[in-house]
Amino acid sequence: MEQRELGDSEGSTQSEIGEKNLEEKENTSLELTQTDISPQLSVDGGEQKADMEKSDKEQTPESKDDSQTDEADPENLRQNLLELVNKNGRINVTECADQLKTDKIIISRFAEELASQKMIKIESHYLKEPDLESLEYKQIKKELDNSEKKIETKTPNAPNSRRKDIGSSKLVEEYILKGDEEIHLKIKIMNTGDFVHHYLVSLPHIDFVTRALLDETKKALINEVKIGTKDVYDTSKFTKLKIKFTSRAKEKLRNVLKKSSDEYVSTLSKLLVNEMLGLGDMEYLLLDDMLEEIVVNSSKDVVWVYHKKYKWLKTNIILPTEEIIVNYASRVAREVGREITHLKPLLDAHLTTGDRVNATLCPISSNGNTMTIRRFSRTPWSIIHLLQPNVRTVSPEVAAFLWLAIEYEMSVLIAGGTASGKTSILNALMPFMPASQRLISIEDTRELNLPDYLHWLPMTT
Repeated sequence: MEQRELGDSEGSTQSEIGEKNLEEKENTSLELTQTDISPQLSVDGGEQKADMEKSDKEQTPESKDDSQTDEADPENLRQNLLELVNKNGRINVTECADQLKTDKIIISRFAEELASQKMIKIESHYLKEPDLESLEYKQIKKELDNSEKKIETKTPNAPNSRRKDIGSSKLVEEYILKGDEEIHLKIKIMNTGDFVHHYLVSLPHIDFVTRALLDETKKALINEVKIGTKDVYDTSKFTKLKIKFTSRAKEKLRNVLKKSSDEYVSTLSKLLVNEMLGLGDMEYLLLDDMLEEIVVNSSKDVVWVYHKKYKWLKTNIILPTEEIIVNYASRVAREVGREITHLKPLLDAHLTTGDRVNATLCPISSNGNTMTIRRFSRTPWSIIHLLQPNVRTVSPEVAAFLWLAIEYEMSVLIAGGTASGKTSILNALMPFMPASQRLISIEDTRELNLPDYLHWLPMTT
């Protein structure tokens, strides 16, 4: 019994010792765990406080720099916004946000601050984002409205291909190109030492304020004048559409430019219609009766023209991108009910004036998209013109023989090379057709121009 009691007491003593050891191990592990999680905590409170102050001092300069950067960024953004508005004169909020790479809400807030300081002007629109205008733009526009302004023209030079040091240029010929609606352009034929002479056109000079006015007028015309598919395909309706656009453009420009000259308003309206419905600056070349061909080789080269007196000439007109050439070719194709695409990269068409147009797309033309306009005489060639001594294309005997052959319904074949005069001689022989006969013409591209008294049915393939 005593041995059992001693065993029980020893067992209880060992269990108590085991429990104490377990408690000590748990406390030790807990201290180690807390030490791993918070290495900055120490037993000494003074050292802990010193470490905290030291870490605060180390972090303070960085936080100050960040706060200074955050405060400087809005000022830089505000200054960049002001410079952007003054540079463009007038710009949309979305365009400002895209160029400054920030949110439109921030741009609007800074714009309101600048407007309250009378540094810019906010132009609001109905159902449209506001435009930001510079005070310089408003001042120039006000002066433009209150003063009589005349059209300004610039005559940029064409690039030379022979040498850079061309020396002094010599004026070969100069004449005034008179278009419709009081438009007068100066043409200069210059000898610059290049392989060919240069054909320089005095193009209208448009500043950024006038360009903004033209863009506003263009948007208003698009909303007011509705264009249908039949208006584009029908030649007579398309001509009336151009006249309507020109008259409406004149009215809108006249409401703004009240004291400007008629020539200035007419030039701006013509420029606007040429950009919207025409061929841009090439429309001025179509007004010159001394030109036979207008050629666009690519956007890398200037526009070439074939002059009746000086042959091939370089112009100071250039189409900046290949997309513009495709756009002009597509406009011509739509007028005749055709299309030019990469699946159909060749186009044979004609303008409303009867001039023939040929266009090709890359890669058919390896250097870029091309466009060729062959102008026909506004006065059709007659047999009298061909018999004149200075022309002398046919003799009186040949003309009489052909007259009899056509009158007695004999077959006639007219053949020849490119630009040899096939269409000209055919047009000259058509009046020999008896008025009592019905004529049917089938052409790939409309080129014939017959007298009105003939019973004529023109058709295209």
